[in-house]
Amino acid sequence: MPPERHLQEGPAPVKTSRRGGAAPILMPLLVLALCVVAGYLGARIAMRPLWARVAEMSPVAVFDLQRALADAGGQNKDAVVRRYDAIARRLAQAGYLVLDAQAVLSAPDALYVGNGGKPQ
Repeated sequence: MPPERHLQEGPAPVKTSRRGGAAPILMPLLVLALCVVAGYLGARIAMRPLWARVAEMSPVAVFDLQRALADAGGQNKDAVVRRYDAIARRLAQAGYLVLDAQAVLSAPDALYVGNGGKPQ
């Protein structure tokens, strides 16, 4: 090769490869989506024992027998007690935990049975 020609060409150009397209944007989105799915599945798996325990719990019904006797007025008090006792037995057979209002410190109104569902 003649020396003059070699000097005219100069060094070979450096080629830089540049990743173009959607790959730089899609990778973080894919990682984010994977993290969200993994978190959701992890939470579902972690909550299984709690939901199983809640499903095993008995529903609760609260009777306010004193209020029912006070509201009975001139009615036969024994009939009121027998009626509430029969209702309590049926609820217990259906799987309910039946409590008297005197044994309950606080409960939502919806748990009270009889007299419009509201405690006094």
